[in-house]
Amino acid sequence: PVLGGNFDLSAYNRREDFRRTIPATAILERQGLRIGLIGVTTSDNSFKTFLEPVKATDPTLEVIKQAAVLRPQVDVLLVISHNDFPTNLIIAQAVPGINAVISGHSHLKTGRAVLVQGLTGQVPVVEAGEWGQFLGEFTLNFNRVTHQVTYGGSQLHAVSPDLEEDPQIALD
Repeated sequence: PVLGGNFDLSAYNRREDFRRTIPATAILERQGLRIGLIGVTTSDNSFKTFLEPVKATDPTLEVIKQAAVLRPQVDVLLVISHNDFPTNLIIAQAVPGINAVISGHSHLKTGRAVLVQGLTGQVPVVEAGEWGQFLGEFTLNFNRVTHQVTYGGSQLHAVSPDLEEDPQIALD
Protein backbone atom coordinates (compact mmCIF):
# COMPACT_ATOMS: atom_id res chain seq x y z
CA PRO A 1 0.00 0.00 0.00
CA VAL A 2 0.93 3.66 -0.40
CA LEU A 3 0.71 5.25 3.05
CA GLY A 4 1.02 8.82 4.28
CA GLY A 5 -0.12 9.87 7.71
CA ASN A 6 1.48 13.24 8.24
CA PHE A 7 -0.62 15.30 5.85
CA ASP A 8 -2.67 18.35 6.80
CA LEU A 9 -5.59 18.16 4.39
CA SER A 10 -7.62 21.04 5.82
CA ALA A 11 -7.10 23.26 2.74
CA TYR A 12 -7.69 20.43 0.25
CA ASN A 13 -11.25 20.08 -1.03
CA ARG A 14 -10.87 16.38 -1.93
CA ARG A 15 -9.56 15.19 1.43
CA GLU A 16 -11.89 12.17 1.61
CA ASP A 17 -10.60 10.93 -1.77
CA PHE A 18 -7.02 11.57 -0.63
CA ARG A 19 -7.46 9.60 2.60
CA ARG A 20 -9.19 6.75 0.78
CA THR A 21 -6.30 6.58 -1.71
CA ILE A 22 -3.45 7.27 0.72
CA PRO A 23 -4.35 6.07 4.22
CA ALA A 24 -2.10 6.79 7.20
CA THR A 25 -1.79 3.15 8.24
CA ALA A 26 -2.47 -0.39 7.17
CA ILE A 27 -2.63 -3.79 8.83
CA LEU A 28 -1.39 -6.83 6.91
CA GLU A 29 -1.83 -10.43 7.97
CA ARG A 30 1.07 -12.77 7.17
CA GLN A 31 1.67 -16.26 8.56
CA GLY A 32 -0.80 -15.67 11.37
CA LEU A 33 0.77 -12.36 12.42
CA ARG A 34 -0.87 -8.95 12.30
CA ILE A 35 1.68 -6.45 10.97
CA GLY A 36 0.93 -2.76 11.39
CA LEU A 37 2.38 -0.22 8.98
CA ILE A 38 2.58 3.54 9.56
CA GLY A 39 3.59 5.71 6.61
CA VAL A 40 5.04 9.21 6.83
CA THR A 41 6.78 11.53 4.38
CA THR A 42 9.21 14.39 4.65
CA SER A 43 8.05 17.69 6.07
CA ASP A 44 11.08 19.43 4.56
CA ASN A 45 9.84 22.83 3.31
CA SER A 46 11.83 22.55 0.09
CA PHE A 47 9.19 20.06 -1.12
CA LYS A 48 6.08 21.99 -0.04
CA THR A 49 5.22 23.26 -3.53
CA PHE A 50 4.84 19.66 -4.73
CA LEU A 51 2.06 19.08 -2.22
CA GLU A 52 0.11 22.36 -2.11
CA PRO A 53 -2.56 22.82 -0.88
CA VAL A 54 -1.73 19.74 1.21
CA LYS A 55 0.89 20.30 3.90
CA ALA A 56 3.24 17.73 5.39
CA THR A 57 3.32 17.91 9.18
CA ASP A 58 5.83 16.70 11.77
CA PRO A 59 6.42 13.00 11.05
CA THR A 60 7.52 12.09 14.58
CA LEU A 61 4.34 13.48 16.14
CA GLU A 62 2.23 11.62 13.58
CA VAL A 63 3.99 8.32 14.23
CA ILE A 64 3.53 8.77 18.00
CA LYS A 65 -0.20 9.34 17.43
CA GLN A 66 -0.67 6.44 15.01
CA ALA A 67 1.45 4.01 17.05
CA ALA A 68 -0.75 4.59 20.11
CA VAL A 69 -3.80 3.55 18.06
CA LEU A 70 -2.23 0.70 16.08
CA ARG A 71 0.05 -1.00 18.64
CA PRO A 72 -2.77 -2.71 20.61
CA GLN A 73 -4.12 -4.20 17.36
CA VAL A 74 -0.93 -5.75 15.94
CA ASP A 75 1.90 -8.15 16.72
CA VAL A 76 4.57 -6.20 14.84
CA LEU A 77 4.63 -2.45 14.14
CA LEU A 78 6.73 -0.98 11.31
CA VAL A 79 7.24 2.62 10.24
CA ILE A 80 7.70 3.27 6.52
CA SER A 81 9.31 6.69 6.42
CA HIS A 82 10.39 8.89 3.53
CA ASN A 83 12.37 11.20 5.78
CA ASP A 84 16.05 11.93 6.16
CA PHE A 85 18.01 9.35 8.11
CA PRO A 86 18.54 11.52 11.23
CA THR A 87 14.76 12.10 11.48
CA ASN A 88 14.19 8.35 11.22
CA LEU A 89 16.67 7.75 14.03
CA ILE A 90 14.68 10.20 16.16
CA ILE A 91 11.43 8.37 15.31
CA ALA A 92 13.04 5.06 16.33
CA GLN A 93 14.18 6.56 19.63
CA ALA A 94 11.05 8.58 20.49
CA VAL A 95 8.09 6.39 19.57
CA PRO A 96 7.04 3.66 21.99
CA GLY A 97 6.01 0.30 20.59
CA ILE A 98 7.54 0.38 17.11
CA ASN A 99 9.67 -2.56 16.00
CA ALA A 100 11.56 -1.13 12.99
CA VAL A 101 11.86 1.91 10.75
CA ILE A 102 12.23 1.38 7.01
CA SER A 103 13.86 4.58 5.89
CA GLY A 104 14.06 6.47 2.63
CA HIS A 105 14.92 9.93 1.31
CA SER A 106 18.59 10.12 2.36
CA HIS A 107 19.66 7.52 -0.23
CA LEU A 108 21.91 5.84 2.33
CA LYS A 109 23.05 2.31 1.75
CA THR A 110 22.92 0.69 5.17
CA GLY A 111 24.39 -2.77 4.71
CA ARG A 112 23.43 -3.45 8.31
CA ALA A 113 20.66 -1.88 10.30
CA VAL A 114 21.46 0.95 12.65
CA LEU A 115 20.17 -0.25 16.01
CA VAL A 116 18.61 2.49 18.12
CA GLN A 117 17.61 2.14 21.76
CA GLY A 118 13.93 3.07 21.65
CA LEU A 119 11.53 3.66 24.52
CA THR A 120 10.33 0.05 24.48
CA GLY A 121 13.34 -1.81 23.10
CA GLN A 122 15.90 -1.91 20.35
CA VAL A 123 14.65 -0.54 17.01
CA PRO A 124 16.49 -1.29 13.74
CA VAL A 125 16.55 1.47 11.11
CA VAL A 126 17.33 0.38 7.54
CA GLU A 127 17.69 2.12 4.18
CA ALA A 128 18.49 0.53 0.81
CA GLY A 129 20.40 3.19 -1.08
CA GLU A 130 18.95 4.99 -4.07
CA TRP A 131 17.14 4.59 -7.38
CA GLY A 132 16.28 0.93 -6.90
CA GLN A 133 19.91 -0.22 -7.07
CA PHE A 134 19.41 -2.46 -4.02
CA LEU A 135 16.61 -4.45 -2.50
CA GLY A 136 16.78 -4.40 1.27
CA GLU A 137 15.91 -7.47 3.31
CA PHE A 138 15.69 -7.55 7.05
CA THR A 139 14.43 -10.11 9.50
CA LEU A 140 12.46 -9.61 12.65
CA ASN A 141 11.85 -12.58 14.93
CA PHE A 142 8.51 -12.89 16.72
CA ASN A 143 8.21 -15.07 19.82
CA ARG A 144 4.64 -16.39 19.82
CA VAL A 145 4.80 -17.14 23.56
CA THR A 146 6.21 -13.85 24.88
CA HIS A 147 5.09 -11.69 21.90
CA GLN A 148 8.60 -10.19 21.85
CA VAL A 149 9.96 -8.89 18.55
CA THR A 150 13.72 -8.98 18.04
CA TYR A 151 15.98 -7.97 15.19
CA GLY A 152 17.35 -10.93 13.27
CA GLY A 153 19.60 -9.33 10.65
CA SER A 154 19.59 -7.44 7.38
CA GLN A 155 21.25 -7.42 4.00
CA LEU A 156 21.12 -5.65 0.68
CA HIS A 157 20.72 -7.40 -2.66
CA ALA A 158 22.01 -5.69 -5.79
CA VAL A 159 19.21 -5.26 -8.33
CA SER A 160 20.28 -6.45 -11.76
CA PRO A 161 18.59 -8.02 -14.79
CA ASP A 162 19.57 -11.51 -13.59
CA LEU A 163 17.87 -11.10 -10.19
CA GLU A 164 15.14 -13.74 -10.07
CA GLU A 165 11.65 -12.88 -8.89
CA ASP A 166 10.81 -14.29 -5.48
CA PRO A 167 7.83 -16.65 -6.00
CA GLN A 168 6.36 -15.88 -2.57
CA ILE A 169 6.46 -12.12 -3.18
CA ALA A 170 4.93 -12.64 -6.64
CA LEU A 171 1.92 -14.32 -4.98
CA ASP A 172 1.22 -11.26 -2.85
